[in-house]
Order: sequence, then structure tokens, then C-alpha cells
Amino acid sequence: MVAAAARHDAEAEETLRLYARLLGLLCRELALRFMPMDGMFLAGSVARSCTERFEIFERAFLSDPLMAAIPQAVPIGVIRDDMAALHGCLAAIR
Repeated sequence: MVAAAARHDAEAEETLRLYARLLGLLCRELALRFMPMDGMFLAGSVARSCTERFEIFERAFLSDPLMAAIPQAVPIGVIRDDMAALHGCLAAIR
């Protein structure tokens, strides 16, 4: 899907915009429920593709005007290392 969007496939691009919006809404709900004030970290290739559409993610993440204070205080990070989970597993077993 990401590769198709890079080739300017309109349907693929629309799908990724929808995914960025849905991911933003999901992260907003998680932020409101768990208040991860030290930050939320997204990982994986699809999450990284959302960084190219961050304005869509951010608009959805901050879309609830009555509860915007909590999401505004939660930093969002993107883990770009595909091996991060394996490095964490290795550290845990040592």
C-alpha cells in the first residue's frame, strides 16, 4: 500500500490518509484513558508512513475540543528501527 501510494496511486493514498486519521483517533482514545504523559511511541513501517501524513494524524489526535488538554500534553514519537522489538527482547532475556 505504501509503495503504491509512492507511485501516486490515488486509492492507496486515500487508504493511507484514512489509516493516519484512524491511528490518530486510536492514539487519542489511548491517551485519554491511560494518560501516558511521558509519551506514546509508534513503531512499524505503517506507523512510519503516517509521519508523511502527520497533519492528518495530528488533526484526529487533537480533534476532541473538550478533552484536548490531555492529548496536547502527550508527546508522540516514532521508532524508526525495525529491529527495536528484537533488541528489547534480547535485553529482557539478559
